[in-house]
Amino acid sequence: MTWKTYTEEAHKAVANMYISDERFKMYYDRKVPGCAQFLEKAIRNKIGE
Repeated sequence: MTWKTYTEEAHKAVANMYISDERFKMYYDRKVPGCAQFLEKAIRNKIGE
C-alpha cells in the first residue's frame, strides 16, 4: 500500500501504534517477540528521531 501524501508525522504515528495498541503489538509479535518494538524503533531512526 502507498500513501497519496507522505508525512513524517503520519509515519511516526503509525509506528507508535505498533507498540501502543495491543492489537498491532500482538499481530507483529505473534511469531517474533519484540518485532513491534523493533519496527517502531527502525521507523523512528529512519526519519531521524
